[in-house]
Amino acid sequence: MDIQKIDEAFKPYEGHLITYTTGFGEVPVSTLRFLDENSSMIKSVFQWKQNLGSHYAKAATRISDQFKLPILMQFELSGTMADIQNL
Repeated sequence: MDIQKIDEAFKPYEGHLITYTTGFGEVPVSTLRFLDENSSMIKSVFQWKQNLGSHYAKAATRISDQFKLPILMQFELSGTMADIQNL
């Protein structure tokens, strides 16, 4: 699948990236390809929690480091009371 660059005309509509961790703390390849083309249009990274133990939220950390994007939130996919209180 080809990843297209977001048109700069959409600049006022910058967005937030929601992602997950795959494998053992890796960023999904499709996410990296998307960010290679469009990281300038992304304001922050959200990451949902999966039961990966020490690999929890590694993708968000790697994306933040590589693309200099802040991590806005990490949350449990099914939601917890702590997640709700943090909103």
